[in-house]
Amino acid sequence: MTEWEKYSLITGYVVLIAALAALFVFDVQYPLLAVPAIVGVALITYALYQYMNCRGCPDERMMKIITHSMANSWLTMLVFAIINILMELFGHLPRYTVMRTLCMTLFTMLLFFGVWYLYFQRKGDVA
Repeated sequence: MTEWEKYSLITGYVVLIAALAALFVFDVQYPLLAVPAIVGVALITYALYQYMNCRGCPDERMMKIITHSMANSWLTMLVFAIINILMELFGHLPRYTVMRTLCMTLFTMLLFFGVWYLYFQRKGDVA
């Protein structure tokens, strides 16, 4: 991974997390807060696309770590969403707007992608 791709991925991740947190707090009062979220998604997509597809991933282990981290973050997000739905149905959570629900879902996915990525990175392999 080149320095540009590495900084692009880290910057996109931080910008997107901050934008989602701001969108959750301010709800739909400031729609311009969606612009940093879009920029964050674009930076992350660009970095991963450049690293994994364009010139072929030089490190197969890293490609497995990224792929498994994404898959596990998706599954973790589904479990989180099911728990939230059940808690809301039984009256333990307030009703959230669509924007806040989407922000919570994306925030959870990104957060757990980072957690799973660091876990597999420290472990050294996904198997």
